[in-house]
Amino acid sequence: MAELTHLEPGKIANVVTFLSMTEKPAWATDPVQHSGLTLRQDHKFDLTRYRTLFRQVGEPWLWSSRLSYDDSKLASHIHAENVDLFEVIYEGKVAGMVELCHHSPQDIELSFFGLKPEFTGEGLGRDLMQLTLNHAWTAETTKLWLHTCTFDHPAALKFYQACGFRPTGFAVEVMDDPRLLGLLPKTAGAHIPMLTPDTA
Repeated sequence: MAELTHLEPGKIANVVTFLSMTEKPAWATDPVQHSGLTLRQDHKFDLTRYRTLFRQVGEPWLWSSRLSYDDSKLASHIHAENVDLFEVIYEGKVAGMVELCHHSPQDIELSFFGLKPEFTGEGLGRDLMQLTLNHAWTAETTKLWLHTCTFDHPAALKFYQACGFRPTGFAVEVMDDPRLLGLLPKTAGAHIPMLTPDTA
């Protein structure tokens, strides 16, 4: 019989699903449906601009990992030679972000992939993934992988699978609630209950 592990107030937990693909899907070579959608790469992304975009895209889903980095740590990561960082541009406006981490020429992680809330629901996701795949897959690439979780958009897992990613494993992540740490406003991640130390 399964056992439940109770967390202290101030902690949150989610189930992480790892997914990967081992070859570029054929559909990725089709013309994109939204011609105004592009990726703009920046090798020296400004830290303030990065944090702002990270919040705009990730706040609804409690993205907080990079918000805890000081300037030195953040710059070291996003300016690293093995990281490709892109602003998603749609009809001249910054609509989201994509980040790829090359762990080796063969092994690439899709670290972050998302649109600002005002650009969701327009059918941009598949085209954005197509642009991402065309950048990530080279003659050397043998695996592209990512992870999603139960904090993410409810359709995220189904979307990634429809794009050709296959589940490869699960993990449980336990972390301090970033809203209580002040990294995100208390209104962030409204679908995730916030339990404070005085919760009955």
